[in-house]
Parts: sequence; structure tokens; C-alpha cells
Amino acid sequence: MAETVVYNNEFTDITDDYNREEGGERWLRRVDENTYISVLHRRTGFGYMEWESAIIFWTPGGTTWRDKTMHMIRGDWREELKDLTKDQLMPWYNARIEGNQISFDAIIGAFKKMAQ
Repeated sequence: MAETVVYNNEFTDITDDYNREEGGERWLRRVDENTYISVLHRRTGFGYMEWESAIIFWTPGGTTWRDKTMHMIRGDWREELKDLTKDQLMPWYNARIEGNQISFDAIIGAFKKMAQ
């Protein structure tokens, strides 16, 4: 039997055992067939825990990482993202990304400024 997919404003806990053991969490909201919001609390490569939210747009019919566009922002934004429609996601992201880059993006940005 095929899985019934529900598109709504609810985030579902999809934390796997590995993330749970590390003290992390993963939440997913399916906005529509090709649009997802993932919120993750994870250990970074720098050894500390960080919340990050990702807005993910899949190319219809796509199956690999090349078929998706991901916009990541530092923080747990579930409360603000829960009621947004697909058309509202990018304006929301663009209004908040400044100063809220995930740790890796913030470091790359600092290196770019130093190189100027």
C-alpha cells in the first residue's frame, strides 16, 4: 500500500537513532510535493550543537542532490515557518538570513571579507 502524504503546517519528528544519541533532533514539514522544510539540531564539525533550518525546493521528478535547491539559516524557526505557503518562503528567508548564517557559511563569509 502506498504511503499517504499529508501537506500541512505540522512539523513531524523524524529524528533517527544517531541524531538522538548525539542529543540532536530533526523535524520535517512537507509544504507540497516538491517543497520541504527541515529543522535540525545537530553537532557541528566544530564540536558544538547548532540549530539550523533548511528550505528545500526539489525539481519535479528529481532524484539526486543536483535536483534540489537548499537555503539554510541558523536557528529553530519552526514557529514562524509553520504557516508559510511556498510563495512566502523565499521572501521570509531573504528578510532574515543576514546575521543568521549557519556556522560554515559564516566562516566562509568571514574569509571572503578578509580576502578583499
